[in-house]
Amino acid sequence: MGADANYLSDVRSFFRVWYEDKHRFPANEIEFRDALAKGPAAWQDRVAVVPTSEYRKGGESVPYEIVVETNATGPQLQDISQRPGVIYYRVSEDLQEFWVTMTVLRTDFSSTASLLRMSGQPTGEVLVIHAAGKDYQ
Repeated sequence: MGADANYLSDVRSFFRVWYEDKHRFPANEIEFRDALAKGPAAWQDRVAVVPTSEYRKGGESVPYEIVVETNATGPQLQDISQRPGVIYYRVSEDLQEFWVTMTVLRTDFSSTASLLRMSGQPTGEVLVIHAAGKDYQ
């Protein structure tokens, strides 16, 4: 879960840089990945390129999957995948506000996933990465 929390932290930081450059948040999966892959130029030597999921199924790597929804008004909290490493990126119609949630395993070995919680505990509050353009200068 530490790697997942770090990934979401990178989303918040890199999307701020994306917003300051383009005056909007990423509009689709390609731009989502591009914002993380390129990152701020000043950080390129210190921050890894888009991290890979540490999840495995049958010994095979399970990559992060990004599900994008435009015209959103809030985070994805229901109807989530049972697969870990699914990132729900929801962005407002005007691309001025976004929400990100992610599915994780509740334990090291589990057959189903749930949303990442702030405390890492099943009863903790869901971790939602959120920003609005009006929050940036």
